Amino acid sequence: MMPRAMPMAFHETDTVVLGLGAMGSAALYHLALRGVPALGIEQFRLGHDRGSTHGPSRVFRPFYANPLYVQMARAAQAQWQELERRTQTSLLRLCGQLVIAQPDNAKFQESLKALQESREDHDVLTRDQVVQQFPMMQLPAGSVACRVPRAGFLEPTYALSILVAEARKAGADAWEEQTVTGLNPRDGRLEITTPDHRILCRRLICTGGSWTASLLPDLQLALKVTRQQKFHFRSSDVADLHPDQVPVYTDYDLNYYGFPVWRGILNVADDNWGDFTDPNEVDRSPDAETRARLQDWVEALFPNRGWQHVHTETCLYTNTPDDDFIIDRHPEVPNVIIGGGLSGHGFKFTPLLGELLVQLALGETPSVDISALGLLPGRNLILKN
Repeated sequence: MMPRAMPMAFHETDTVVLGLGAMGSAALYHLALRGVPALGIEQFRLGHDRGSTHGPSRVFRPFYANPLYVQMARAAQAQWQELERRTQTSLLRLCGQLVIAQPDNAKFQESLKALQESREDHDVLTRDQVVQQFPMMQLPAGSVACRVPRAGFLEPTYALSILVAEARKAGADAWEEQTVTGLNPRDGRLEITTPDHRILCRRLICTGGSWTASLLPDLQLALKVTRQQKFHFRSSDVADLHPDQVPVYTDYDLNYYGFPVWRGILNVADDNWGDFTDPNEVDRSPDAETRARLQDWVEALFPNRGWQHVHTETCLYTNTPDDDFIIDRHPEVPNVIIGGGLSGHGFKFTPLLGELLVQLALGETPSVDISALGLLPGRNLILKN
């Protein structure tokens, strides 16, 4: 006689969050703080390195050409600092940002205009002025720079662990290693299945990162997943390269960026789109050509340090065609809220994005006008014939 299959465990809750990366962890946190019964479901281990939000550093910056993101950075900073006060932790390190470009760089000039319109504190510096303030740095000939004080970096793996811990402390459940096998409307509610569980909920917040399109195949989301790599370098001569001496730095001509030395490592990356990939079949081997280009950049920026490559970190970008986020309600299933398409620049906004998703789920007016981040055929939805 064949053994009988074990029945699925049945659960009911108010709101389910699918995917506990940055947006999902923050949404679960905000739901729990409001006392909303909530369950977060993650397909991998919590804190895994398979997606977009892991590793030692992500940039926090208000330097954007779109004033919406300048406004959002300001709101997100307040939320990061509130989380720090609540948990007595240090999450956001405001060491400033130095953005380097040739004077005719259009994106650089548009970003300066947005900062001015938003009354965001900043200084435009000549190359000589940069060398006076940061004598350890060597800039390309003819370049200028913008120094933004209210910028710095976050540690994503640590920050997400704090958000999930606080959500659990406030009453939320967070499951790991549970792959969603079914997602269907049921009499005004939603039924979610995994190999071991069947869950019925009133609302769903879908924050599946690079797996969002496969979780919601009916929408035909225009998302492209790219493989991105960050390269870690070490030197014995870094006494003047720590966060109290060096800001986060970004080259707008090359689209490279890097961090001060933190925990003994200088971390740099190429922000241009990498190779397209299936999130389930990512080549995580180091890209030698990209590493060589970035090592050349580091050696030109901080010369004569004997930089040695010590580690390559692979992550994913989930890109929309215009690099703007998706924060909206499902057009056909209104109790499904979608957050995604962060396009490689979303982590800095994490607590704010979680709050916005929860506000949508609960039928409230979002604290920031996110009408420009909605679902729209031809923008982030594939046009159907």
